[in-house]
Amino acid sequence: MTGTTVVLRDDSLSLWTSATTWHTQRVEASTFYKGDAVMVTAAFNTLYSGLNYMVNAEVMIPARQLEVHVQNDDFHRTEGSDVK
Repeated sequence: MTGTTVVLRDDSLSLWTSATTWHTQRVEASTFYKGDAVMVTAAFNTLYSGLNYMVNAEVMIPARQLEVHVQNDDFHRTEGSDVK
């Protein structure tokens, strides 16, 4: 799914979902912050339990030479966990 002028003029939002599970797989957005272009991307994964989580995300504001990267990994089942 893709939309433009979602909140601000000329911004956009795109969502990718699994056709079978309806879980979000990817998100991309572009917008503006104090007049500067901002790009956001995020990727998602599904655990064996069915829980969907964000694997990584990136926010970039090129005009300010700013990048933020977030990485989530190493999920593992712990002993006694009630997650199935």
